[in-house]
Amino acid sequence: MATLKLLQPLFFTATIFLAYSCNKCKDVACTSPPPEFTFQLVDKDSGADLVANGTFDANAIEVYSLAGQKKHGLSISDIGVAVYFTDWEIGWEAGADNKFYELRLGSTDKIAFTHHTRERNGDCCTFFELVEMSADPVETVFLNSSNTFQFQIKP
Repeated sequence: MATLKLLQPLFFTATIFLAYSCNKCKDVACTSPPPEFTFQLVDKDSGADLVANGTFDANAIEVYSLAGQKKHGLSISDIGVAVYFTDWEIGWEAGADNKFYELRLGSTDKIAFTHHTRERNGDCCTFFELVEMSADPVETVFLNSSNTFQFQIKP
């Protein structure tokens, strides 16, 4: 019994040492950025690109964060028959409080949309996942082949 009492502190110290020395994430720090938000404006009926055909001006298109009260910078890719917009900021605004936006198509036309990302941790890394993407009153379609959302609008 006396031997057991002597071994108790040694066992406790060994357990604490092993618990802290087995931290597999100790020297690992990684973060995967959120996916960019790439979108296109198309005619709901014909499928025509509404920027390429001149319905909307590419330079007037804005994504506006309602929570942050700011507009995001957009990259524009014009390939002639289609114009794609990429917002690199939107995914970093993670959480339920930062999910409401406006797609501004000029000085008067606005489309309310939800883009909700969540920050996750796993396997020693931080990453982001898209929880929800929806728009009102227009439909949105995700095209896996190009990783692009289409806002389908009736002009």
